[in-house]
Amino acid sequence: AVPKGKQVTYYNPQVKIKMKNGLPDRRVRGTIGGDKLDSFGPTRANTAALEMIRLFINSMVSEKAQMMTLDIRNFYLGTPMEEPVYMYISIDSIHQDIIDKYQLRDIAENGKVVMEVSSTIYGLKEAGKLSQDRLVAHLSEYGYKQCRFTPCLFIHESNGATFTLVVDDFLVKFQNQTAADHLIETLRKLYEITIDTAPTQKYIGITLEYNRDDGYLDMSIPGYIK
Repeated sequence: AVPKGKQVTYYNPQVKIKMKNGLPDRRVRGTIGGDKLDSFGPTRANTAALEMIRLFINSMVSEKAQMMTLDIRNFYLGTPMEEPVYMYISIDSIHQDIIDKYQLRDIAENGKVVMEVSSTIYGLKEAGKLSQDRLVAHLSEYGYKQCRFTPCLFIHESNGATFTLVVDDFLVKFQNQTAADHLIETLRKLYEITIDTAPTQKYIGITLEYNRDDGYLDMSIPGYIK
């Protein structure tokens, strides 16, 4: 059923260990072999520059604004693509319940099955660009505009909420809870998100310890040298 001329690429499981709340979080993330596929268009996605993030933090402290971080879960998954791509996967990598439900052994060849991928997936060259375009368009619909000459710095047109964006990580500056709630609800219309409003948070690998009442914020990377 794969259209003529379409490349079928491979499945690539990636084993990862991330630290969450001081504990190791072990996971296997399945990616597509994007190096074997031609991209359909531009693949470059913007990200906030570190220098701009430092200036943004300085403005937050100077204004004694409130701080929160937001994170979109599974950001690179689910954005519709104009054309599907195709990937084979070993049947040994598929859970038995899925094999039974879809009777995959009946269609497997040489121990593999081919799947059609119609939305973005990890490893796809254009996944970042397509996912970011979808997010920026959604934010714009609810009044969050990206600064023309400063990529990934967003300001709401009326409630004052401002944030920097690095892939799917938001560092948000706001003065009242209503503005924060508006951004949270805007994102929840399209995504599953996590929210952190603690005085000590982590953003792009940097620990931020905000002493708002005393007017300063410490930045550090504990354990980096080790």
